[in-house]
Amino acid sequence: TPKRTRRGAFDDPLPDKLPDPLGAGPACPPSPAISHASFAGSVAPSVAPSITGTVTPSIADPEQFAAALSMLQDSSGTFKKPAEVRKLIINEKGDVTDADGNALTFEPVTATLKANINQAKGVPKKIKLVKAPDLSENPYFDAELAASRAASRKARPFKFVEPGSIVKKSEKIRTIQRSQATYEKRLQTAQAFAAKETEVNPNLVPLGKKAAPEEEDNADDLEEPPTMEWWDDKLLAKEETNRVYIEVLDDLAHINTKLVGLLVDHPVPVQGPNKAVEVGPLPLMLTQKERKKIRTQGRIAREKEKQEQIKLGLIEPPKPKVRVNNLMRVLGTEATQDPTAMEKFVRAEMEARRSAHDQRNQDRKLTPEERRAKEQAKMQKEADENPVVTIFKVGDLNSKQKKYKVSQNATQFKLTGCAIQTPTCSFVVVEGGPKPTRKYVHLMLDRCKWDEDPLTDSNGNPVPGTDGGPAPLNWCSLVWQGAVAERMFIGFKLQKFDNAAKARSFMSDKGVVHYFDMAEKFRQGDATQMLSDDEGE
Repeated sequence: TPKRTRRGAFDDPLPDKLPDPLGAGPACPPSPAISHASFAGSVAPSVAPSITGTVTPSIADPEQFAAALSMLQDSSGTFKKPAEVRKLIINEKGDVTDADGNALTFEPVTATLKANINQAKGVPKKIKLVKAPDLSENPYFDAELAASRAASRKARPFKFVEPGSIVKKSEKIRTIQRSQATYEKRLQTAQAFAAKETEVNPNLVPLGKKAAPEEEDNADDLEEPPTMEWWDDKLLAKEETNRVYIEVLDDLAHINTKLVGLLVDHPVPVQGPNKAVEVGPLPLMLTQKERKKIRTQGRIAREKEKQEQIKLGLIEPPKPKVRVNNLMRVLGTEATQDPTAMEKFVRAEMEARRSAHDQRNQDRKLTPEERRAKEQAKMQKEADENPVVTIFKVGDLNSKQKKYKVSQNATQFKLTGCAIQTPTCSFVVVEGGPKPTRKYVHLMLDRCKWDEDPLTDSNGNPVPGTDGGPAPLNWCSLVWQGAVAERMFIGFKLQKFDNAAKARSFMSDKGVVHYFDMAEKFRQGDATQMLSDDEGE
């Protein structure tokens, strides 16, 4: 048999299988860290004396001893030779120390990413710069629309607002605005005063001469419209942009056709200044049968809801309506015991129900003041929506009774306008709704008996008749009636003027001078023809 040579523990690499240090089972692989620690614990008593000459009975921390044991191995996992091994000194507590007795600490090795390792070592991060593509050769690239590189935003510190600073700033702004307003007002006053002084006095202008008007702007000084607008310059070729563009619209050689395509630019529609009128659906016209059906369905629905509330106990059930014809059916035996008393009780209930019904109707009625206010509001609404103007011409308005009727009825009907009285022409103008206007026309033409009084002059004296005949009678005729957009008068007033010029000036100030012209040109004989024309229409 060959002679076996005894080998040391540090001569050969670590065997594939290590003996179980506890001796309780077969050999186990040394891959886990606990296997190294167990193996180190088993060989520590024999290895320690050969290295340090000190015997350590046990190891307190297996992981720390495993880190220390890694110092005895090289990169391939084999144990180093005793000459190459650094001395391992372990104190009584089981900590690894150096030659001076200072405890050594070992950082645990953990799995991590390569990026974390480079960051710990301080290796700078490599950034790959990508060159931006050149868009100058692209025919659709517009350099004016190229987005500029946004500047990086710097960090801003907190800026706290001091108490009262905003109030002071607001007061300062208001003071400046008041000063500016005062300055502008004074400036306007000074300019108006200077303009008034520089005005040409018409009384100082010599006869036969006229003040020279201000020189108007000469139309020839205006700039001519450009032949080519600035937004169309991009369509020209590069050699054509610096010269005047004249009569080359038909020559495609001077136009950059690369910028012209088949696409059509549709501008975004802009909402106009006027508000869009919302046209709602037209109301559906129902027949009488359909309206009756809808009322019946609504009444049935309300009754069902009332029955549900009675079932849930929300309201009390109504008492049975006992009448004389259903007395025996409702009361039953009670009616037979004392019929007279029951009949009296039933009639009392019938009277109570009738009085309650009348009281509810009376409560729903409007008071005279409320009814009057409602009618006036309705008349005012009709007058504002559809104002109608009516013009009457009267022979004279000297009668106090007629003037009172004309003024008082116009006020009661909420009509606006005036009654003009001049020596040569007297007429009445009223504005209001259609219904009050009809009533007022009936008053002026039918109710007032104008022909009862003779025609008088401004002094109240009767006008003598022609050829010694009887004095003519007073009269009233309808001159014109029509709808207008808005009212021109506020209230109704009686106006008396000395001449027709002052009356015309008054109507001109109101913006209705044509009313005066129509009344002045009207003659009494034209009234019958005008009314007959209206009736014929």
